Amino acid sequence: MFTGVSDALYLRPRYGAFRQMKGEMPMKRFEDDRYYPTTAPELGVLCSRGTLAQWRHRGVGPPYIRFGNRVLYKGRDLNEWLDERRVETAA
Repeated sequence: MFTGVSDALYLRPRYGAFRQMKGEMPMKRFEDDRYYPTTAPELGVLCSRGTLAQWRHRGVGPPYIRFGNRVLYKGRDLNEWLDERRVETAA
């Protein structure tokens, strides 16, 4: 479980935390049955809060749920959205 912003920064892809061997099953980055508010530090792995807001405005990005002025992302939807964007390289 994450304890703060420093944990979210550690999990950024540039540090290799999401490195995966070829042929392995996709990794679960988010808990499937958990709902993540826009303030959750785990979402820092995807992008900034501002970028998520722009994506929602444009109708792109991961699926979300809106309750009044509150926005939530379901972990399963985030995992599926990330897996769809995975690029296999020849190397």
